[in-house]
Amino acid sequence: MYAKLQDQMKTKRYYPALKTLEQLEHTYLPRVSHYRFTQQMCAAIPTIRAQIKEASMSDLKDFLESIRRQCSRVGEAAMVQVGLDHTI
Repeated sequence: MYAKLQDQMKTKRYYPALKTLEQLEHTYLPRVSHYRFTQQMCAAIPTIRAQIKEASMSDLKDFLESIRRQCSRVGEAAMVQVGLDHTI
């Protein structure tokens, strides 16, 4: 399950990664709570959640920045199209 979480984070599938983390936290880790590694993983969950948040926000900012760069070209194309429609 942890490998699945890591794979989802690498492929930038943040929402499924959060769901997997939640399953891990609430379903699977309590079943094996008597092992020492479980305590370490439970301690790492807030860090992993913060990493997912940071990565998703970074991707969102990059996406919004690319839209901002492209919007002037889209606006120009729309104005040209409207101008062509009115001349016909």
